[in-house]
Amino acid sequence: MLRDFQREMAQAVLEGTDKRPLSVTGVDPAARLSVYRVTVQDSLRQTLAAAYPCLEGVLGARNFGVLARAYIRDHPPRQAVLADYGEGLARYLETYAHTAGKSALADLARLEWSCLQAAFAQDADVLDLPALQALAPKVLLSSGLPLHPATHLLWLGHDVDRYKAGERAWNEVRGETRHLAVLRKDREVAVCALGTGEAALFAALEKGLGLEAATESAFLEQPAFDLQRFLVKFLPLGAFTFPAGR
Repeated sequence: MLRDFQREMAQAVLEGTDKRPLSVTGVDPAARLSVYRVTVQDSLRQTLAAAYPCLEGVLGARNFGVLARAYIRDHPPRQAVLADYGEGLARYLETYAHTAGKSALADLARLEWSCLQAAFAQDADVLDLPALQALAPKVLLSSGLPLHPATHLLWLGHDVDRYKAGERAWNEVRGETRHLAVLRKDREVAVCALGTGEAALFAALEKGLGLEAATESAFLEQPAFDLQRFLVKFLPLGAFTFPAGR
């Protein structure tokens, strides 16, 4: 009984209409629900806007609000932690009537969500160059370099990272394969464009391959790949944590 009432209440609040009046003696559903509806939907819209500020900037506040209301209606929260709400917005943009076919918007949403996840990822010990040099070669070659929990890899079809970095206007964004690493160092999130060798090495390390096998993957994609340069570039950015059995 209580569960049915709660489900009916949630649907009435999230639908944004009065199509689902609640049968409660002495209560005017339309008047009471309007207060909850405005509060809940505004809170969820603000949550989405905080997660996707660049997307809101591209669409404009009004259009983003329309998108947010549609997303909230079709994908209401399934858990109490609002920090995790909005993960599926990129996929939603691909089928939403007003944005379907505009895949650059979905790519921008994917990038923003990865940045958010990097910012709030759990802490772990960061593997720096002195620590790497202290590792036994056998451990390193067999275990590889585990990615730090804040490190995320993205393969996108548009150079939306350049827009996010302020390097170009939205109307200058181009269709282009982009391999990106989203990293967090000292609470600062950075987005790094990867070369083909770097992308192959990161992908292999993410799969758990040892450093030797991962480096071979990089050489296949880029024969002139320089492992030392890769490590000097990404170790200071906090890309890795310690392997098991160190």
